[in-house]
Amino acid sequence: MGINQQSNRWRINTVYVICGLFFFGIVFSHLIDVYSGGINYILSSLFFIILFLVIAISIITSTIRVIKNRRQLTLKMFLPSIIYSLTLLLSFLIPASKLFEGKTILSAYRKGTQSQTVLNFKADKTFEFNASGVFGYNEWVTGKYSQKGDTIFLKYDSSKFRFGPKVLNKDGELLTINPPKDSVQYLVPFKIYNSK
Repeated sequence: MGINQQSNRWRINTVYVICGLFFFGIVFSHLIDVYSGGINYILSSLFFIILFLVIAISIITSTIRVIKNRRQLTLKMFLPSIIYSLTLLLSFLIPASKLFEGKTILSAYRKGTQSQTVLNFKADKTFEFNASGVFGYNEWVTGKYSQKGDTIFLKYDSSKFRFGPKVLNKDGELLTINPPKDSVQYLVPFKIYNSK
């Protein structure tokens, strides 16, 4: 195998790895964030920005390579540009991340000076509690819920009882009933902004 063939194979494999990571991360970003326990938002964003820049620069360099070698064009020369371009196009056209989030039927939020918390209740009887703040703080708590009248009963997947076991839906707000002793900040009502 010649040096050129090895170089081309390495280049194509690099294209597959970079595009695969970027596409997988974009498509499953919500699930990755929730089930990784809220990885540092700044670090994960920086990683995807770097991948995006690598893809954008690679499209330019691959296109220049094709133009320089236009007299002896082959599919292998075009392939990196095509794969990079398709990856970017599909990543932004396919709303896959939204598809995996599930339909939200009730959303409420609480906004502080340096943080915000969002509580989403899904149609499949699950809920997501996301607290985010300065310096990349990002925490997720998930679980299942049931509802009787205006009272929502929460069953958490982990031992993090951030909002208490019962929530009252009253006058456009979610109020904590029997909050955990260490969660004084969640006594503040959450304002409902989406209800279906």
